[in-house]
Amino acid sequence: MKKLIKLLIVGGLFICFIFRVYSINKAYPKDEKIKEYQLNDAINYKNIQIKVTGFKLNDLNGNYEPRILDVYFDVKNSTDKEINLYDVLNCFVLYQNYSNSVIQNTIEEGMPSDYKISYKKDDMVLKANEEKNFTFKYMVEYYDMNRKNFIYINNNLYKDQYMYYFDKGYLFYKTINLGDIYE
Repeated sequence: MKKLIKLLIVGGLFICFIFRVYSINKAYPKDEKIKEYQLNDAINYKNIQIKVTGFKLNDLNGNYEPRILDVYFDVKNSTDKEINLYDVLNCFVLYQNYSNSVIQNTIEEGMPSDYKISYKKDDMVLKANEEKNFTFKYMVEYYDMNRKNFIYINNNLYKDQYMYYFDKGYLFYKTINLGDIYE
C-alpha cells in the first residue's frame, strides 16, 4: 500500500513537472525566419549602409591552424551627422555552425594588437556622408566543408523587427552568407 502511495505521489509530481515545462515554453517561438543577405547586398541600419564585399582566408602561423578570415566591409554614413560605428560593427559575428568568432582587430585605447590592421573606437567614426572600407579579422575553425559559414547580425540592430516576428511565433535572424570560405 505504501509503495502504491509513493508511486502515485512520484507520478503526480512528474505530471506536474511536465505540465509546468509545457506551460512555460508554450509561448516561446518554435519556428524561425532567417533573412539571408549575400555578398555585396546592402544592409541598411538607421541611414547607415553596410556591405560585406568579400573575404580572404589567411593562416596565422604558417601551418593553417588557427586561421584568420579577413572580411571586407564597406560602410557608408548617409546622415548629415558624424557617427561612431564601433558598437554597430561589433554586432557582426562570424558563425561556423555553432562555433563563433567576434572581430579580432578592434582594440581599446592603449592596448597592443597582433594585427597589422587594427581599429580603435575613433577609427570607426564616419563624418557626414562619408564612406569607409574596413578589414575585420575573425578566427575560423579547422578545414571543414560541411560547416555553414555566415555572419550573424545581432538582433539589437533590428529589435523592432525581431519583436514583431517573436510576437507572431517566430525567432527572426539576419545573416550574411559567406558560402565556402575554404575555396
